[in-house]
Amino acid sequence: MPMCEPRNCEMPPPMDALSTLSQEHLVPPVPGDGTALAQAALPAAVQHFLRSSAEAERAFDALRVRVEELKAELDQTNRQLREKVQELDCLSGHLVALLESLADGVVAVDQTGIIRVFNAPMERLSGHSADRMIGRPLSDWLAPDGVPRRLVEESLQGFAPQRRVRTLLPKSDGQTCPVAAAACPVKDKSGMTLGAVLVLQDMAEIAELQQQMQRTASLAELGRMASVVAHEIRNPLGGIEGFAQLLQNDLAGQPERRRYVDLMLEGLQDLHRFVDSLLTFSRYPSLRLEEVDLCSLLKELAELAFQDRQLHKGQFRYSFQGPASACLLADRGALRQVFLNLIRNGLEAMDGRKDGEIRIRLAQTSLEGAEAYRIEVADTGPGIAPEARAKLFQPFMTTKRHGTGLGLPTAAKLIEAHGGQIGCVAEPDGGACFQIVLPLNAVGCLAEASHADRTRTGR
Repeated sequence: MPMCEPRNCEMPPPMDALSTLSQEHLVPPVPGDGTALAQAALPAAVQHFLRSSAEAERAFDALRVRVEELKAELDQTNRQLREKVQELDCLSGHLVALLESLADGVVAVDQTGIIRVFNAPMERLSGHSADRMIGRPLSDWLAPDGVPRRLVEESLQGFAPQRRVRTLLPKSDGQTCPVAAAACPVKDKSGMTLGAVLVLQDMAEIAELQQQMQRTASLAELGRMASVVAHEIRNPLGGIEGFAQLLQNDLAGQPERRRYVDLMLEGLQDLHRFVDSLLTFSRYPSLRLEEVDLCSLLKELAELAFQDRQLHKGQFRYSFQGPASACLLADRGALRQVFLNLIRNGLEAMDGRKDGEIRIRLAQTSLEGAEAYRIEVADTGPGIAPEARAKLFQPFMTTKRHGTGLGLPTAAKLIEAHGGQIGCVAEPDGGACFQIVLPLNAVGCLAEASHADRTRTGR
């Protein structure tokens, strides 16, 4: 390869790297006079490009920072939203719990009359389930001429709530339930009607409580009257009995005449027993609590009643079903009076039959959340008519030919004084069954009984 001579190999004038790059790589030679112009403009263009790139990078960094800030703000907003949702869920749960715990039935409908709320008391009142009713039109359930539906429709039109109206609510079984109905509109802050709420109060329970209060007041008044009558009878009765006993002694040698005096004295004893029953019924029981084994007490009383009954007629037996021992805190004398009366009543109900059975059953149960025992005394007699069973525990109501009608009311007072319950149902084979539920501990009941006794007597 020929070597250049020194004079022919002179180096071009020095240029910076950017100019060299521009000349050799970025800008192709432009023929003519434009080549020099392009080469002169190239450095400025590159500098502009670099400045733009730096600005873009700074803008990108700023954008990235802003995105991070927005992301943080979004995360915070999401957290706050989740907290609000949780609060709303909690509030909704509280509202549902409140609705379910109300004693009254509540139905809420929207503007179109679609049922949105149907609480548990309403389920019990109507016999319909919430799952079946929610989402259905109110018109599918309530008759157009009924009071509840009319109240809801008036509320949807914006009318102010009215006082409760007594009416009958149709139930799923075709029966009706007495209720007190009231409705009111549901409005937002602007006053726009969003729906309506219907509230139904069960009047059957209230009516029963009112009747019970009336019965209690009547019994209290009757007890006071019975006490006065008993004392007024007892005073002359003692004198009559004394003279009859003297006459009985005078007629010792005249058996025919003395027989009439004996009958007179028997009648006087019956009067004494009746007066004692009146006095017992007129007083509120004062309990003397002790530990009582119901099993041994019931068996003892059954044996006693059967020994007395065997002196007359009838081949009767008794059966006992229950645990070996069942102890509770109670007044032994009061329970003895109650159960002996029930067993004797059962024996008398089977009188005239060749055979019969008294069935005594004892089992554990609960009474208002407390431990208790259920005792059943049943017979195989003819039973008691339903209309008579409803009045069994009313004073002077009796199914016996010579009964006073005070035995069962007195038994009911003694059981209630223990905080227990007593009732009568029919046996499957036709006899009568008296059911008694007694709490294991009657201490609290004793305190209430003492307070009630002081209130009645004014002491």
